[in-house]
Amino acid sequence: MLAVAAGDTLVTDLITLDGDDGGKLATILMGGDAYDPRCGDRYFSAGFFGDIENCDGVVVGADRVIVTSKDRSGIGQPENWIVAFDRGTGRSEGKLDGRSLEPVVPLRMSGDRLLVLRSSLSDIEPSAVLSWDSRTGKQTPYLLFGLPSDDEGELSDPTQSDIVVEQGRVFFAKRELAADDKHPKDAVLSVLGIGSAGDG
Repeated sequence: MLAVAAGDTLVTDLITLDGDDGGKLATILMGGDAYDPRCGDRYFSAGFFGDIENCDGVVVGADRVIVTSKDRSGIGQPENWIVAFDRGTGRSEGKLDGRSLEPVVPLRMSGDRLLVLRSSLSDIEPSAVLSWDSRTGKQTPYLLFGLPSDDEGELSDPTQSDIVVEQGRVFFAKRELAADDKHPKDAVLSVLGIGSAGDG
């Protein structure tokens, strides 16, 4: 897949390619204010101008391209959503809404399902990793957990932390570490791993 900024500094199109001959399959338009592929947004929105950029709002599967929307701020409205596009045609094939104050982040494909982080700013509802089938719309809880309140925003932001799901666990690793100005000798949280209550 190619992310293209045609006449702009932001991504305007995603172009899917044939894995066999490299030919173009489809163009997925990112124009307007709907989608946010988050390409090059790491490190305080400083883009990378090298050979490879990061698109933290995009996950590519065997036959799907998943893209996150821009965040919204309306009261009682979904914080954002995720849209699945057919890799061959570019047509949208499914949508997963976040919740108010609970944005969704696409993490990776697991077979034909997408693993999604739904972070929560609520003291009542936990954060979650979900499995989402874009064809049926079915959501299956994978892990429910809480994140340390002081670090929750940074840990759950894919532009600031690496978020990896493996072996039934989810791992959060900050990309930048900074000491507390008031307590510079205190330990700084760098990596956090969370498993199910049944893990030994």
